[in-house]
Amino acid sequence: MEQLDTYIDTIMKCKLFKTIEKDNIQKLLPCLKAKVINYNKDQIIFHQGDLIEKVGIVLKGHLLIQGIDFWGNSSILKKLSEHEMFGEIYAFEKKPLEVSIIANTEATIIFLSLDKIIHPCQFSCTFHTSLIVNMLQIFAKKTITMNHKVEILSKRTTEDKLLTYLNSLALQKNSKNFDIPFNRQELADFLIVNRSALSKELMRLKKEGIIDYDKNRFKLLQ
Repeated sequence: MEQLDTYIDTIMKCKLFKTIEKDNIQKLLPCLKAKVINYNKDQIIFHQGDLIEKVGIVLKGHLLIQGIDFWGNSSILKKLSEHEMFGEIYAFEKKPLEVSIIANTEATIIFLSLDKIIHPCQFSCTFHTSLIVNMLQIFAKKTITMNHKVEILSKRTTEDKLLTYLNSLALQKNSKNFDIPFNRQELADFLIVNRSALSKELMRLKKEGIIDYDKNRFKLLQ
């Protein structure tokens, strides 16, 4: 519990525990069979094809969710930061992972039993009901996010993929100014485009006054 107490403020920021008080979260964690594990940079947390029964929450560092096709080509599906959750959909469906999850930096993760999340114990605490409602909301939001990814990848050109992605971020942030979570190679992998082609497109769009950017900071101009 001492290690869990160290990260309790980060755990509280996870949407799974939204509206649940700190004291109640501390009561829940042992019930959910919480376990904290540290990972080195580039260490594989889950391999594609693994069966998992737990959900993970990033307490420190960054993770990459990476898809690898039959021919060994990889694409980045998502980059996870502190207090973001992963693995719940595959744990719920009890199907092999279709992705690999990799530590992009040194990382610390807390794992929770999905079975304990969705099945309250004999005490039926009211805050456990909130936990289940939060989980359902997370499922719904991730479905919407996946639909956005499908929309992006359905575009034919690098320009269309890039602008659709940037537009979706602007709408999420409700601002024309925003940061993206990827470096250039990661962005190219996410959009499934060639990095040099992406760089050329970025420079062209900036020159034409459609976008502006400095490293990971972007602004939509038109």
